[in-house]
Amino acid sequence: QHLESFGAQELAVAALAMAKARPPMSKDLLEQLLGRVLPGLHLKSTALPIRYCANLLWATAAIRHEHPLTRALFQEVKVACHQPWRHGRCNARDFSQVCWAFASSGRHMDGRQVIESLAQHQSTTLQSYSDHDVATTIWAVATMSCPGPQGSGFLERLMEAACEKDFAPQGLSMTFWGLATLAPSIRPETVEQLLAALVPKVLQHAGNLAPQGASNILWALATLNLRMKATTLEAQQEEPSHGVIALDEGLRLVEAVSYSLAQQLQESNGQDIANALWALANMGIKTDVLFPKVCGCFQDLPIHSFSAQNCANILWALVRQDRDLDLHDFAKAIALRAANFSDWDEQSLSISVWALAILGQRTSSLPLLKALTSDLEELRKFSSESLSVFAWTCGLLGVE
Repeated sequence: QHLESFGAQELAVAALAMAKARPPMSKDLLEQLLGRVLPGLHLKSTALPIRYCANLLWATAAIRHEHPLTRALFQEVKVACHQPWRHGRCNARDFSQVCWAFASSGRHMDGRQVIESLAQHQSTTLQSYSDHDVATTIWAVATMSCPGPQGSGFLERLMEAACEKDFAPQGLSMTFWGLATLAPSIRPETVEQLLAALVPKVLQHAGNLAPQGASNILWALATLNLRMKATTLEAQQEEPSHGVIALDEGLRLVEAVSYSLAQQLQESNGQDIANALWALANMGIKTDVLFPKVCGCFQDLPIHSFSAQNCANILWALVRQDRDLDLHDFAKAIALRAANFSDWDEQSLSISVWALAILGQRTSSLPLLKALTSDLEELRKFSSESLSVFAWTCGLLGVE
């Protein structure tokens, strides 16, 4: 009832408070707030501080609010960020919040344009970035994919600045995930420098990682491991690379992070578990405690909530892991969950039917093949890899 007396700055602060409330406040109230603030905002012509623009964007993205008013707000801020006179008024916290909002709301193309506009000035202010600002910005850039020329130069310098930061556990997982995602777009020297800086910090905080953070770091380690090996092959080096595991403390890092996740299985969701098992199998780790624990207590996991992709990644990991574990009951439980899906993507379906066939779950693999389209035009859209996996599995199962 007091919104009519609020100015744009007060409304921005109110939006931020609404988003940070637990639980978040009504989306209807946010719509009223945006309806009040947008007509008088006119970011294209007036100098509303970028701090309040960042607060408004962060709030709408955090509440996951999608509305014509929200779209108008993001468009106004994008246009405002292209105005050179605003660049010097955008500090590290403002920039990280704006990037996070565009990334988390799925506005990746617009977000990349904002980064490109502001990158040159932001490169001169990196000394003012906190560990939170650095981690948030790296995560946002990685989520939106590689930026343009100005953004790429800024990203290199941001990664170098990250080497000096003392991250909290969440910041460590965000930075590690961002590093692995962006590695192909960054100089190898920068990747190695940041990786070497992050490893001892993760070892120090491994016991304080949340399940999602631990899982993301394991995924990042496996992804970096694959890319380091691929780089060695491309360079035709005589000695093959053993990737991340060959680094000082590399194996101990994987074991420490997987142990942390194993202690929190009850709080872990399907993606946490699937990504972690995929990573361990991909790196060929045999000394962790997570894999045996998952196989031994799978009845206590929230398998009923696993997605098709979660099931596919877990089944793939069960095939690829190389140790003497009793996998039959766990694989059967995942197969029962997989049987409930009707809308599969081609990659998850091909991996699942292949893995179940390899694991001796013929009665589970055959029904999943019914989800495979018989429409020739649709099959032509499948990748050659998926088609070859389907054909191989049909041959293994004796399906004609």
